[in-house]
Amino acid sequence: MFCRYKMPLLEVIGFTCTGHNFSVAYAFMAHENEESYAWVLRNLQHLFNGKVPNAIMTDRELGLIAAVKEVYPDVQHLLCWVHVLRSCEEAALDYTGDPDKVAQYKSECRGLFMSRTNETYQSRKKGMYARWGMYPKLMSHLEGTWLMDYHTNIVCAFTDHVLHFGTRSTNRAESAHSMLKTALNCAQGDFITVVDAIHRTVTHQIHEVKGHLEMARYKSPHPGPLAWLFSRVIDVVSVPCFNLLQGLYKKVAANQYDVLCNDKWFTTSLGIPCAHDIADCLLTQTPIMPGQIHPFWKQLCWDGQPGEDPEDFIPLNASQVISYNYTFLDPYDLAHIH
Repeated sequence: MFCRYKMPLLEVIGFTCTGHNFSVAYAFMAHENEESYAWVLRNLQHLFNGKVPNAIMTDRELGLIAAVKEVYPDVQHLLCWVHVLRSCEEAALDYTGDPDKVAQYKSECRGLFMSRTNETYQSRKKGMYARWGMYPKLMSHLEGTWLMDYHTNIVCAFTDHVLHFGTRSTNRAESAHSMLKTALNCAQGDFITVVDAIHRTVTHQIHEVKGHLEMARYKSPHPGPLAWLFSRVIDVVSVPCFNLLQGLYKKVAANQYDVLCNDKWFTTSLGIPCAHDIADCLLTQTPIMPGQIHPFWKQLCWDGQPGEDPEDFIPLNASQVISYNYTFLDPYDLAHIH
């Protein structure tokens, strides 16, 4: 985003456990290059007292990617699926000219990215090359632009070992830009005027986030027929988390999961029990405990205190998922951000 002074304005955006956006930081940059991005990231490190995120999500902005590697060399970098799939779709249209083939190719690319194991990824990749081999330029685009250098930043088999709470794209934050863009486009005067516009936007977000958190504490979802299974978490976790748990229960009830436990990605990337954990709860007649769920999903208070039962709490490292440009930040320390 550019301000009226033609300076790139970088916005860092987070989302709460209820799925609502808030701004974390803004930075006016001299240029959109590695040096400027690295300057922003170092200042962000300082803002969070050196706390290192679990993962960082970006689009394919090469200067930003290079800066992330420099400032956060040990952090998992994720690439936005929407940007990747859009690139694949455009390439398919260019090289095939057939809308039906474009749709099929995009669907297969998504399936490739959703591979949960390296073996599945390699098998699906081999199948795609066999089916689309008559379009060598298309395959060269997929391999050269994305898979060769970035498969570990895109494919679930390589990205779901870190907590990102289901974040697959940076599009969630684009809506957060619209209000600020309107304010900046209408702003007249010096930087103080622009900063005032940003302040008004952030103030509105704070009131909105507080309202949604307040609502989440007093509006419990319907537990369904097995109320005992969710009895310990229904008033503790957010509605999006509860919906994920209900979805897993339905999967177990319909026996739509493998005998071998290969869905631990629910725990490693979402911070919730996997289907096999819920199946064990059903077998032992034990409710899902708050300690099985990451503190992020229990962050229903503005004061920064998760709503778990102390005796059930299993300490977990607070994860941060930060992506820049169109970005997300885990708001576990939401009050401190304010």
